[in-house]
Amino acid sequence: MGFYTPIAWWTGSFGDYVALIIFQILDAYNNQEEEKEFQEIALDYCNNRTWGNQLYMKDHICNLSHKVYLAIQENKK
Repeated sequence: MGFYTPIAWWTGSFGDYVALIIFQILDAYNNQEEEKEFQEIALDYCNNRTWGNQLYMKDHICNLSHKVYLAIQENKK
């Protein structure tokens, strides 16, 4: 639960599952105690997550989260 991660979230589709992970990465960045770049936080999060048989998604979701972050930053201007 955080700024991006909803209090309740129903994963009814693959897109919902991916969105939840991206929300968690964005929250990890917002809640960091150190001043790290977004890509470093996203990579740390993805490397420490248990992917099981979905390891193939790790790099895709990490890259997608960075694109979402950049879009958010662009919209803040």
